[in-house]
Amino acid sequence: MCSSSTAATSSRARPRPGTPPANLQGIWNDDLRPAWSSNYTVNINTQMNYWAAETTGLGECHLPLFDLLAKLAVTGADVARELYGARGWVTHHNTDPWGWATPRSTARSGAGCCPTCSARTRRSSSTATGFPAAIAELLVQSHSGTIVLLPALPAAWPDGEVRGLRCHGGVTVDLGRRDGEPDVVRLTRTGGGRFDRPERTVMLTDLDREALWEYRSGYAAPADFDAFWASTLAEARTHDIGVRLTPVESPLRAIDVFDVTFAGFGGHPIRAWLKLPRHAGGPLPAIVQFHGYGGSRGSELEQLHWAAAGYAHLQVDVRGQGGVTPDPAGSGPAYPGHLTRGIDSRETYVYRRIFTDAARAVDAARAIGPVDPARVAVVGYSQGGGIALAAAALVPDVSALHAQAPFLCDFRRASLVAGERPYTELTGYLAEHRTRAERVFAVLSYFDGVGFASRAEAPAWFSVGLTDGIVPPSTVFGAYHAYRGPKEIAVWDYSGHEAGGADDLRAVLDAFGALFEQ
Repeated sequence: MCSSSTAATSSRARPRPGTPPANLQGIWNDDLRPAWSSNYTVNINTQMNYWAAETTGLGECHLPLFDLLAKLAVTGADVARELYGARGWVTHHNTDPWGWATPRSTARSGAGCCPTCSARTRRSSSTATGFPAAIAELLVQSHSGTIVLLPALPAAWPDGEVRGLRCHGGVTVDLGRRDGEPDVVRLTRTGGGRFDRPERTVMLTDLDREALWEYRSGYAAPADFDAFWASTLAEARTHDIGVRLTPVESPLRAIDVFDVTFAGFGGHPIRAWLKLPRHAGGPLPAIVQFHGYGGSRGSELEQLHWAAAGYAHLQVDVRGQGGVTPDPAGSGPAYPGHLTRGIDSRETYVYRRIFTDAARAVDAARAIGPVDPARVAVVGYSQGGGIALAAAALVPDVSALHAQAPFLCDFRRASLVAGERPYTELTGYLAEHRTRAERVFAVLSYFDGVGFASRAEAPAWFSVGLTDGIVPPSTVFGAYHAYRGPKEIAVWDYSGHEAGGADDLRAVLDAFGALFEQ
């Protein structure tokens, strides 16, 4: 730091209103004149250049500066009052980390250090602090309101990665590059304000389309996979399904809503919404739907399209997440989130209970009077897609499957390439428990969507967005390629985790309509 505010000639000297003190006369100019008054001091040519800290995500580097400013607000106020007769506070060229604000000598005037030294110090400071920010701008720029990747990458740096670069709008960028082009890109909201998806050149978060069609998962099911799940479901079915329907008052005029409870894993009560088209005649095809990670069944006024299309719609609340269904089994410590809950054992792993609940949800739907038990489909988005995939394997006579951007597939691959939660919960857990990796993947082999896909035979519709940073596209293709039954996949080149959104829904409504009319 070089601060060149200077000393007054005497502690009794007072500047006249509207004019600078005598010691500033030599460097006074029109740019400074409007800022001066008898009530405030002027701090000239301050070189506290910390702008690279924000750009590079090192905001903690500001803390020593803030500590110093807090000290100067006290010591500098005394000096401003005694030397300048002004309010506020002042600092000088010889200020030190202890907050010394008094000039070295009150007998000298001028800059307090020679102009040459002052200019040289300023240039050195700007060079030292500006260099990291300049490097950051070679990699990412956002001053125009658009995030531009690798706008000026030197030819000597074709490969590598950088994490934590800050952009305008409260966005952090992690960027990998290969052969001078973006390879893996992750955008994370880090501050307030609206986050608009930036224009981008290449935003693939995984393999390109051609490589995805060639990719095959290295997953291998354990020898007792089927026996484990057969015994798990057999135990669950020793409990009566116990479906209870409670009518729900709602403003809906064309749809009847019921609060449903049925017995899941261990006979534990699982909650769901049931929505039926009012006055529909005859047995109805049914949709059993599962929600995304950490979510819930939501409001009874949401997700009305299935009932509006003529289906009985059972909207399941996943246990132990954001809804009203608890997980009485609990099960031990985990890395923050749900993904590693009980992961030390296949018996205690949380998705043993969740997948069993899903199979029992199909049983529950078939036990509801207006439902045609021969026409039940399972659907879900993200975590819900992974749960639906498991249900399609565990209840092999379901009629259809729709898995939109399915989570919980190809775990080992996901642990290596996913850059966002929830898969980073798994990598975080393994970073904390380095020696448990093989044990963890041995447990996960009983819950991998690729294993379930190779056992499911119902007609299936998958979808995936190639810029998905949450569920890597290769993990979806790992399950898709392994799927045993007839299958289709919608591939959205420029979509993220939303995949095809409403376009996926329109396509599956058409497909299910044709299927259930046969």
